Amino acid sequence: MEMKILIIILILLCLAELSAEELFTARVYHRETGEFLYWQYNQVTSTDSTVTQTHNYLHADSTLAVVDEVVLKNGIPWKFYSKFYDIGEESLIILEDDFLQINYWENGEQKSKAFEFEDRLLSGPLFNDFVQEKWNSLLQGEVEKFRLPAADMLTTGGFYLKQVDGSEYKKTGTVVFKMGISSIFLRLWIKPSYFVYDLENKQLLEIHGLTILPNKVDDDWSRTTNADIFYEYKK
Repeated sequence: MEMKILIIILILLCLAELSAEELFTARVYHRETGEFLYWQYNQVTSTDSTVTQTHNYLHADSTLAVVDEVVLKNGIPWKFYSKFYDIGEESLIILEDDFLQINYWENGEQKSKAFEFEDRLLSGPLFNDFVQEKWNSLLQGEVEKFRLPAADMLTTGGFYLKQVDGSEYKKTGTVVFKMGISSIFLRLWIKPSYFVYDLENKQLLEIHGLTILPNKVDDDWSRTTNADIFYEYKK
């Protein structure tokens, strides 16, 4: 019996490792001005029962700007953590037993909320895993739905992902997916983003559109940035 349990645990750990996204570096540019804004790179670490996937964003001078992290317990998303150093924001979200606890700090002041939650919650580090999981249905024209954290409002937002034809970002050997917000009302203000993937190896190549990355305009920081992001993978 103990050997059976050990084998099951090993299988789960292997699956968790396999599901972790490939290591990459990326360059983030302001979409309108072309200004270089951030370096991006990811990390994947594991323990006996958890896998942590982290996206780090660095300023051009290599100082840390944003950390976006998710911890999977036995292959299931458990903790979502993000920190925005320049604007003094931080959040910790715990998802366990269909119950969501959101904790949010702004300049040291905390607010929190807990509620029942049974939907699919994603974050940046989980997005590529989700796309590859839904790859076949997306290519067949299906629309996949999920939710993203909106920690500052102590809630989550509904989004959809679908393949689009005739995109200006499409090149030979690639497929373009459009990500938009589900609320018809909010679509008036929140424009979609476009994700370019390699058709053969399913690697994310580019992102074009609105991101959660801050951007300094004069002396103020915006909460979002319209960006172009280009990825390279470690061999």
